[in-house]
Amino acid sequence: MNLQPENSAACFKRLLQESNSQKFHTSLERIKKACDGIEDMKGLLNYSRVAKYTENHYGSPKRQSIMNSKRLRLYIDLRKQEYGNKSPAPKRKKAKNITPRYPTSDLDLKTKVFIDQLHSLNEQLHARNAFLEKAMRNLQQEILHTTRENPIDVRAMIEKGAQEDLSMKIVREQQDKIPQGISTKAKTAIEKLLALADNPHCSLKVEIIEGERNLMLKSAMAPETILFADELVELETLLA
Repeated sequence: MNLQPENSAACFKRLLQESNSQKFHTSLERIKKACDGIEDMKGLLNYSRVAKYTENHYGSPKRQSIMNSKRLRLYIDLRKQEYGNKSPAPKRKKAKNITPRYPTSDLDLKTKVFIDQLHSLNEQLHARNAFLEKAMRNLQQEILHTTRENPIDVRAMIEKGAQEDLSMKIVREQQDKIPQGISTKAKTAIEKLLALADNPHCSLKVEIIEGERNLMLKSAMAPETILFADELVELETLLA
């Protein structure tokens, strides 16, 4: 005596053998194809979906015919059970490590408001720094493009010799020109940033000093102010 549970393949074969109805054979074969198609598409396998598939592809059997047939429902149930066993278990989402907004939970309202203001200010400074870094990259690309179109005259630079600080003066046939029609402060800001273009390792950061935003150059020595508040505003307005 075989005590093993019947699988869908054995059930399909047995149902065909037990029935002499050509209509039932056709319905069962169409339901098998519907189950195969749903599995291939990784879709939802149930009575309604199987009926919709057979109606759309073959015209029958319809849902009511399936619901009225215990044998057809038995085959679909087995296919549904086997399909569920094949489907991978849903992945559990890992809990994100959320940094507490406050260092402790027993803070008074005034302290929490002050911490919120610091967080907001920090986010604004990060956004400003990202803006200035992008502007710096754009200026460096513009300088590179200008240099390629107007190469440095190395011979003339060598002939002029070193300057007082022992650096070499860059000589071009046409000196770089800042476009007309922009404010003097904006021109000054651009000139200061262009002077840093030859230093790819410079680090710029916006800092608030006495209530005003200044662009600072970070180095091993003391920080140096590159753009004062009014120059920084003019440059941001120009690049906006």
